[in-house]
Amino acid sequence: MNDGAWVKLHRLSPELMVTGDLDGNGKDDTVIDFGATVGLWKWMNDGAWVKLHGLSPENLAIGNLDGR
Repeated sequence: MNDGAWVKLHRLSPELMVTGDLDGNGKDDTVIDFGATVGLWKWMNDGAWVKLHGLSPENLAIGNLDGR
């Protein structure tokens, strides 16, 4: 559980990073671009890495697209 302190998520440094509540549970998740060799990943609910894409994006943004 994160009490507001800094927590190291991965040994690699990100090129881009954004946070937002991706699954609607009230807790922010993190989308991280680790560059062209590793790709785009999300860190969900302080416990699971999920690969989103094998390529590296130019930009990242998070928004509420369904209005919920």
